[in-house]
Amino acid sequence: MGASFQSIKVGDAPAPLVCGPLVRTQFVRYAGASHDFNPNHHDEVYAQANGNKAVFGMGMLAGGYCGRLLTDWLGDGALRRLRIRFASRFWPGDVLTCTASVTARREVEGEGLVDCEFSAVNQQGEDTTVVRTDGRPGRRAGKWFSYDLAANTPQPLALVVTYNSDTRRARTFEVQVDGQRVGTQTIPESSESRFFDVEYAVPRELAPWSLGKFGPAVNVIAIAWCALITIMFILPPNELVLWTMVAFAIGLGLGVRRQSRRSLIESKAVATPPHS
Repeated sequence: MGASFQSIKVGDAPAPLVCGPLVRTQFVRYAGASHDFNPNHHDEVYAQANGNKAVFGMGMLAGGYCGRLLTDWLGDGALRRLRIRFASRFWPGDVLTCTASVTARREVEGEGLVDCEFSAVNQQGEDTTVVRTDGRPGRRAGKWFSYDLAANTPQPLALVVTYNSDTRRARTFEVQVDGQRVGTQTIPESSESRFFDVEYAVPRELAPWSLGKFGPAVNVIAIAWCALITIMFILPPNELVLWTMVAFAIGLGLGVRRQSRRSLIESKAVATPPHS
């Protein structure tokens, strides 16, 4: 038995429905139930070959969770119409949080009807959608969102964010990397649509392979260890081993240098501020 029409007011909301962490088995079970056998949802090799980091869930699976939230609240058979827009993908390990609220209520031919807005978001955003502004993709958020960015390099990093100036009111927000603030950004009220880049320096301790305050000590230990091994190899009859290790070290160094040139040195995110 769900909530009655008489008891529901505009702004009412059910308790959020939290689903997850999601596993691949749930994707497979939904594929069997819906006959959606797109291999991007169950074949890891196929999904990665198509540029995905892993298999990902069906959009209608998230829609089903939202439908469950509404029927648990309003009762089985209460839904008359359901419209869904897919904003982004969700992955194994994600936790989806489904929320809803009443936006309007009315009576039609003696039947009480309510309009609801609902959403399902993962742990990487709250009230966020994917948008296109002047042909460029971006993110809009009422609260916050985040990106996972590749940064496989020991080089100093900078985060470059592209903003759009078109916003109906001034906005100020923090930019964080791994939970640490790297900048604060203010976008003044403007009706002009213009893109601009802002660069934020990423602290050295947040860079990949960084040892933070332990770096100098580890470097001293590594140098001392290399010196000890070198002396041991110089002593006869280890000359052959020495030159083999030298050749291996040179080859390894060249390989690392070549890879570092191909690695991402700057992480770039594109974000579009939300419109109110």
